Amino acid sequence: MPPQANVQDAQRMLADQMLCVERTNPDSLVIVLGDFNKGNLTHVLPKYRQHIKCPTREDNILDHCYTTVRDAYHAVPRAALGLSDHVMVHLIPAYRQKLKLCKPVVRTSRKWPSEAVEHLQSCLDSTDWDVFRTATNSLDEYTEAVTSYISFCEDCCVPSCTRVSFTNDKPWFTAKLRRLRLDKADAFRSGDKDRLKEAKYKFSKAPKKPRTTGLNDFRPIALSSVVMKSFERLVLSHLKAITDPLLDPLQFAYRANRSVDDAVNLALHYILRHLDSAGTYARILFVDFSSAFNTIIPALLQEKLSQLGVPDSTCRWITDFLSDRKQHVKLGKDFSNSQTISTGSPQGCVLSPLLFSLYTNSGTSSHQSVKLLKFADDTSLIRLISDGDESAYRSEADHLVKWCKQNYLELNAPKTVEMVVDFRRKSHHPLWFHN
Repeated sequence: MPPQANVQDAQRMLADQMLCVERTNPDSLVIVLGDFNKGNLTHVLPKYRQHIKCPTREDNILDHCYTTVRDAYHAVPRAALGLSDHVMVHLIPAYRQKLKLCKPVVRTSRKWPSEAVEHLQSCLDSTDWDVFRTATNSLDEYTEAVTSYISFCEDCCVPSCTRVSFTNDKPWFTAKLRRLRLDKADAFRSGDKDRLKEAKYKFSKAPKKPRTTGLNDFRPIALSSVVMKSFERLVLSHLKAITDPLLDPLQFAYRANRSVDDAVNLALHYILRHLDSAGTYARILFVDFSSAFNTIIPALLQEKLSQLGVPDSTCRWITDFLSDRKQHVKLGKDFSNSQTISTGSPQGCVLSPLLFSLYTNSGTSSHQSVKLLKFADDTSLIRLISDGDESAYRSEADHLVKWCKQNYLELNAPKTVEMVVDFRRKSHHPLWFHN
């Protein structure tokens, strides 16, 4: 607000604009920042809170920050920028993390080994149940006394296990993985190198599924040395500096300030905004690749890196890094013969995530109404359809299949599914790929 402005009129005009923004975006957080001079929005919008309590020009608080969240930010003054007579203000989030707000859940479960069952059975068999009948005056008292005694016997005879779960616990981190991680930590603290090596091997060979049904359920992990991982990080920073501006903007994995939540929110934004119009629906194809990291062809990757402007020396080093790798299988104390592998990018290496993103960077949609969102090897093809025209969607789906064949990526048919979002509840024909 300029110093010469009418404060009351300016506050009313700004309040009207903020209410309009709230109606347009009801689920969004509105943050108002600016030089208010003598104005104060809380006079016309009492639900908004002003978070800057420190002077911003001499002894006056002229710069304000308003939100509807109480104690959302803590303001810290910083040195002025350039020739400005207002200090900079660093707004630090003051809210507590969800993990700290929610108390951990404590669950207690009982274990029922055969010895405990026999012990409990003998305890109940040796009990004189007539004592409870004579010591009580009503059926309710008798029932309560018997059930309390049985619970007491269970507590004494049957062992229990207490587990504390936090809000950030991962569902895929099973009890077996947790036990392997603890074994690895104990081996590290013990200082026994052989024990630590064995624990690291067991942890790296954890199966992809809780219950293994075949050898394909195991995921091989590369155990690189610390020196090699350090060198990979140097190459990684070099590659990111060159390729980051050229990466597909719809690739959300392994990039700064991006996450799977951003991918989900953007997909929902595309779909819901499209469904606001009459006669529209959306089709989403969730694509999954079989052993995606293991199918990278080094020569093809080198060609793709050259097209992105990566120096030839770096391209040749990466090709040599991925070629002629040796691997073996250990079962107990026995080792298999070593096999030479010249395909794929080993999981567990620092470079592998970025290399896969660069390998699949050319997989994009050419039609404006078809969005191809990627999070590592998880890909979603979203078609926003109007007036029942699905030609672009089916054309992009066929193009995706051909692109996968050209890049030696195999579609995982059981995990590749399609979803149709149509509020009209009409039936739709499924999408077929070459029968």
